[in-house]
Amino acid sequence: MDALVGFKLLNLLFPFEEGQKVVRILVKGKFLESVIAWEGSLKRGHYILQSIEPQTRLLGILLCWLQLFDGVFTAVGVSRFGLAIEGNPLLRSVMESYGPIQALFWIKLASLPAIFFLCLFADSISWVKTGMVFVSGLYLFLAILPWAYALS
Repeated sequence: MDALVGFKLLNLLFPFEEGQKVVRILVKGKFLESVIAWEGSLKRGHYILQSIEPQTRLLGILLCWLQLFDGVFTAVGVSRFGLAIEGNPLLRSVMESYGPIQALFWIKLASLPAIFFLCLFADSISWVKTGMVFVSGLYLFLAILPWAYALS
């Protein structure tokens, strides 16, 4: 596609103010992200999400949901059985120091930007998407299902 035609198409879909241009950053033959350039400065827009492939986006959403379910199940399990039931010694020590709800909230919240950055690089770094699938399986079989069984 001609660059001018591509810009006109984008301008029809997403109207810009005068002086703005869409800049695509090319990494290893793939467009990594889109930014809006205006008067010589770069401002990141919502166009960055367009560069994440739909399959990768769904995988990121799945990981976020698994984090949420793991956090809720862990909170219920720890309140029902005590801190000794938590199998992760690092998480257990943080929960002992700060309390289970606060520790789970901040640790799970910190995982969300990490998932977002994994999604950004999953399409340009081949092993990242494979790792995300592997971690999703680990969460499902080593965290979600055992908690569901223990709490039933």
